[in-house]
Amino acid sequence: MVCNSKPVHLFHGTSSFTYAYRYLVGHAEYRNFDILPVISALNLVLSAHPNRTQPGAGVMVGRNRYFFPSASPPYSLGAGLEAWRGFYSSVRPSFNQLMVNVNVCATAFYTEGNLAEAMNAFEQASFGARMSVFVQRVRVKTDHLGHQKTVKRLAKVNAKQHKFEAQELGGIVTVEEYFRRSTLLLFAYSSSKLAF
Repeated sequence: MVCNSKPVHLFHGTSSFTYAYRYLVGHAEYRNFDILPVISALNLVLSAHPNRTQPGAGVMVGRNRYFFPSASPPYSLGAGLEAWRGFYSSVRPSFNQLMVNVNVCATAFYTEGNLAEAMNAFEQASFGARMSVFVQRVRVKTDHLGHQKTVKRLAKVNAKQHKFEAQELGGIVTVEEYFRRSTLLLFAYSSSKLAF
């Protein structure tokens, strides 16, 4: 079995806008016409511009919702979160025509910055909410290595407590020791829980 990481595109057939129009007008012989492939194709066309990969492109959250960090200044929600404004768009069938539904919306994003500081701000402002839910699936970039990772879970221990085998340092060390000895970085948030 060969695994290939390239996307697979399957051809499902063609859809005629003439048939879709006849369905929308209400011709009886087209009442069983499947209009969903036409709607899906038009939604793809509608999402092409906000979903582009150029600078200033929108961030897609969910289906057909786009948020733009540069459109207006984000509104601070506190606790390491901010609200971005955006819009929702979709193609809808109606009698005799297709309509484009466009609505304004907003959603919460994490404030860019240090994850440990965001965790501390969340803990102080959340009145006992679960920290593990707050950090789950957050994309982080490490300063010392430049890696981008997604946080899967929060450990029950901090950098002073978690130990692991580091042969290059001569045995078992804590996370705090590892950073101090191998990278010469001071671990400023050693009492914060570790994110994996």
